[in-house]
Amino acid sequence: MKIICGLGNPGPEYLLTRHNAGFIFVDLLLDFISRQTSANLSYTSKWQGEYAKFSYKSQDIILHKPMTYMNLSGNSLLQVKNFFKVDNKNIIVVHDDVDLAMGSVKFKLGGGHGGHNGLKSVDSMIGNNYKRLRIGVGKQGNTADYVLSKFKSDELDTLESAYRHIIDCLDLLLDDDINKFSNKIALLLK
Repeated sequence: MKIICGLGNPGPEYLLTRHNAGFIFVDLLLDFISRQTSANLSYTSKWQGEYAKFSYKSQDIILHKPMTYMNLSGNSLLQVKNFFKVDNKNIIVVHDDVDLAMGSVKFKLGGGHGGHNGLKSVDSMIGNNYKRLRIGVGKQGNTADYVLSKFKSDELDTLESAYRHIIDCLDLLLDDDINKFSNKIALLLK
């Protein structure tokens, strides 16, 4: 079983903000998956988040969106991880990264939080030995203000294109082959 956890902030005021890059990915992935299965997100107070459970090519997947606000994301993810008894090596956290250019994608195992409050929370609750799908949102001016600002239309197009490429490579992402996935994404995003 795998958990794909998209980080973001709940509420309509944060809907298309850069900090919600993880939520946006989970929504697009669910849209893709729901064409093949009846998966849909539902809220559970037990985990303080939304989740969908489904099978994709014989692999059980849980999509998760913590509804705790970014700074407490780890609390929600820990509850899901413990309930389904999922090891950290089978967790993929999708998050915005201001150190990457808009629409770029990096996939890695473990590492530091780089000042990202959502990752700080996750690290404090489950450790840092999980996979991260880093989504480039670029950087301008004050970081806190920037990540809470909404994507421009052309940036959303760039982001959606990157996400479609990730979904095209979903098998590699789920097969734990970081190098193959990274190489394929690099070719697609050129």
